[in-house]
Amino acid sequence: MPNGIILKIESIIYGLFTLVLLSCTNEHSENNKFTSGHWQVWMESVNDSTNIVRLSVDGVSADSLLLPFPVYRLDGGDLDGDGIPEICIGVVKSTKYWKDAARRLFIYRLYHGRYLRPLWLGSRVGHRLEDFRVDRTSSPAIVLTDELLNDSVVIHQKYTLRGFGLRILNEELQ
Repeated sequence: MPNGIILKIESIIYGLFTLVLLSCTNEHSENNKFTSGHWQVWMESVNDSTNIVRLSVDGVSADSLLLPFPVYRLDGGDLDGDGIPEICIGVVKSTKYWKDAARRLFIYRLYHGRYLRPLWLGSRVGHRLEDFRVDRTSSPAIVLTDELLNDSVVIHQKYTLRGFGLRILNEELQ
C-alpha cells in the first residue's frame, strides 16, 4: 500500500479514536456531584449498572467506592451536625428482605474526613422511594423524600439522621 493511503487511514483511525474518547468523558451533572467545604464527591459511570464514587479533599484524591448497581442521585450534607458532610447515594437494587429492585437510599460518612464508609444502607424509608434530596439550609441537614403511597399518590417526607438510620420528622398523608 502506498504511504499516502496508510497515512490517511492512520489519520482517520486517530480521529475516530479521539472522538470516542471525547464522547466518554464524564461531566458532573447536578445529580452526580456534591461539594462542601474541603470535600468534593462525584460519580463516574462505568456502564448502566456500575458506578464509581470518588472523594477528593482540598483537590487531592482521597478515596473511591465501586457501586455495582445503577445510581440515580448523589447528594450530601451534614446530617449529624458534626461539621463533616454525610454522602447520600440513591441506588436501584433489591435487598435481602425486599426482592424487587427498587430505589434505595445509602448514606456514607467521611471517616476521618478522608474515607467513604457505610453509615446506613437503607432497604426502605416509610414508603416506596421515588427520589430524595438533602436540605442543607438547616443544621443538621434534613433528607427530603418523595415516596409513593400507592399507585397515584406521592407524599413528601422529612427525615433526620439518628444513631442508626433515619428518623421521620413529619408524616404527610394526602
